[in-house]
Amino acid sequence: MQVDARLAGVGRRGQTASAPTISSLSPPPESLDALKQLIASRAIRFPARIEVIARHALADPAAMAFESTRAIAERTGASQASVVRFARLLGFGSFAELRELFRSHLRQARGG
Repeated sequence: MQVDARLAGVGRRGQTASAPTISSLSPPPESLDALKQLIASRAIRFPARIEVIARHALADPAAMAFESTRAIAERTGASQASVVRFARLLGFGSFAELRELFRSHLRQARGG
């Protein structure tokens, strides 16, 4: 999995961040387990608003699988655009593609 670091970590007042904030992954994670590992290892760092969405996604996969971007935004205090941006930062072309990753995980967990 390759990280595209075009948005390298220059923070406020020109300070360099300890790890770069990514602009997108290529290719996207193939499973929820791969996504969890990526986030847990801190191989990927998100802007603060997106980080809240990422934590919500890992804590409540069913919400990510079945709720709208509006509902997820309301639960996390983020905007709908940030929810879509989260999917794109992970390398998905749309939120619907990310949603399918979570739905697939839930199907496998139920044995179907």
